[in-house]
This record gives sequence, structure tokens and C-alpha cells, in this order.
Amino acid sequence: MKSELILDYEFISEPNIDNVVDKIFSPAPEGKTPVVATLNVDQIVKFSKLPNLKSFIQQSYMILPDGQPVVWASRLLGSPLAKRITGSDLFPLVWEKALMQDSRILCITPTEEVSQLLMQRNPKAVCYTPPFFSATNQAEITEVTQKITDIISANTIEYVVVGISLPKREILAQELVKKELPSAPKFLLFGAAFEFYLGTKKRAPEFFQKHGLEWLHRFSQEPNRLFKRYFIESLPFFKIVINSLQRKDKK
Repeated sequence: MKSELILDYEFISEPNIDNVVDKIFSPAPEGKTPVVATLNVDQIVKFSKLPNLKSFIQQSYMILPDGQPVVWASRLLGSPLAKRITGSDLFPLVWEKALMQDSRILCITPTEEVSQLLMQRNPKAVCYTPPFFSATNQAEITEVTQKITDIISANTIEYVVVGISLPKREILAQELVKKELPSAPKFLLFGAAFEFYLGTKKRAPEFFQKHGLEWLHRFSQEPNRLFKRYFIESLPFFKIVINSLQRKDKK
């Protein structure tokens, strides 16, 4: 499967989402962590300030361009990615394939309501909603990690879909990968994919998705929460792209 190294990450460049799903269900290559990460502008900016997490994500065996601006940046940098592939697009396909193959899947959910709705869809599903924990409190992180470790070990989990907020999902995945669990599960970092799949959050209409405007639709739904993220915190992305262009010109 083709990949392109841009913005310090080796992104998968694949036009067919079914091929991506097949790769998720294939063994991870040697030297890579069993992590599937979907990166958007917000994550790239935040990881630029969190070098430990950035290094961890860079080692993932699959990194996918979740945000359309990442695809646009790839074209500007002369290494165009085939298309945007989001965790929200992938989760229904992964969920159904896991059911067909009778694979053991654990969903780390943001709320008990989400857990209950997922288990209604699939009584065999294993779901866990962590208590609130701080991304900077190691004791709390260790407690949640141990609980997830126990669940994985007791249920021989093969796939862990982590659907909680950034950067907590990456922190938990990093801690769990270190443990080298007996069932060697893969960690799929899919953000808000559960809520979109269940319909508790509404995705943008297809027109917005096709034209890279899904962020605008989401902003219209939650302007107070998303204004700072989209219009202030995301601004350093332009500097990251410019720095990448300058490094490319010097080669």
C-alpha cells in the first residue's frame, strides 16, 4: 500500500477504503506499533507540542489523513495523498467485519450511554467507559490502563477501538502498547466515530464531506466549543506546512 511522508508522518495514500480495512485486519509489520491513527489538523498541531506522543504516533503501522486540509497540504508539498479517510468512515466497516469474523473487539467509549447502545447493536461487544481522568495525572492514567489491561486479558481482545478525546486516547494506547499484552491487540484511534455511527452526533451532509467542509458543519453545530479549536488553536498548522515546504526546498 502506497504511503507519503509529509508533515513528519508517513500517511497511507489509498483511494479504496476497503483495502484500508483489509490492512487493518492484517498483521502489523515488524518495527511498527500495532496502532491505526487518523490524523487531522488539531492532532498534528497538538502533537507538535507533545514530542513524546508525536514519536509514538509516528511509529504506528497505519497513519491515515482524517482532515481534508491534510490532503490539501500534501498536494502543496508535492506528495499528494489519494483521499481523506476518517475514523468515522472506517468504524462501521471495521465493526461489521469484526462481527463477521467473530473477532473480539473492545470499545473504549466516552459515555455509558454509548457503551449501552453499542452493546445493543452487538451483545458480544465488550465496552468500557473510563472514569474521568486527567491527561497529566500519571496515577489516574495508570489506574485506567490497568483496568483496560484486565479487560483485554480476560476477553482475549484482538482490536481495541479508542473513542475518547485527544490526547487521552493516544496516551492510553501508548501505555497499553508498552505492556506487550498476550493477545497482542491492535489499537484503533478513531475519535468520535462511535457517536457518528450511533447517530448521537450528526455528520455533515455528503456535500460538505466531499468538499472538505465537514469542519464548518461541525462548527455550526457546536460554535462555542469549537471556535477556539478551529480559529485559534489550529493556526500553527500553517506554520507547520510552511516549515515543511522550506525543508523540501532545501533538499
